[in-house]
Amino acid sequence: MNKPQGYDEAQSYTGDFETLELGGHVCKITAVKIEYTQNTNAEVLVLAFDIAEGKQAGFYQRKFDEARKSNAQAKWQGIYRQFTQGNSTPYFKGMIENIEKSNAGYNFANTGFNEQTLVGKLFGGVFGREQYKAQDGSLKFATKCRNIRTIEAIRNGIEPPEDKLLKEEQNNSYFSPDNYTEDDLPF
Repeated sequence: MNKPQGYDEAQSYTGDFETLELGGHVCKITAVKIEYTQNTNAEVLVLAFDIAEGKQAGFYQRKFDEARKSNAQAKWQGIYRQFTQGNSTPYFKGMIENIEKSNAGYNFANTGFNEQTLVGKLFGGVFGREQYKAQDGSLKFATKCRNIRTIEAIRNGIEPPEDKLLKEEQNNSYFSPDNYTEDDLPF
């Protein structure tokens, strides 16, 4: 056998990687931005976060650092998106209230709805598996923050949500991998 070109410089891959446990985690917001959907121009609040407590604290930073070793264009994977307008306003308000309850003295309305004041705030993330269709057509699962609760609820213990299975009609939805990418996110 001939020595492969670039063998000495290559990062070794042993197949060992950390997976995020399903259920509740206390999280910390690391960055925030507002996006608008292409089709309807709907406003979406985008939160970048990391796990803040417990044995998996720093999970997304470790995952990002590892990905950057082999791909300089790797993106931050701890992301939560929440529509803010129309039928989504009650869900947005509930999310904000859970963040306020998790951070004593913080009041989002008193900031003039300045989304950047969310950076550094804690929240309780509920993590579950979501099914998606891979580029080769196979069905796989990704662990995602499915909703935001108070850190008190997380510390008291919370069950992981049921798997969110892909439905055929969802293949053409806004959140389909073919229609939505994170390429423009700065984090």
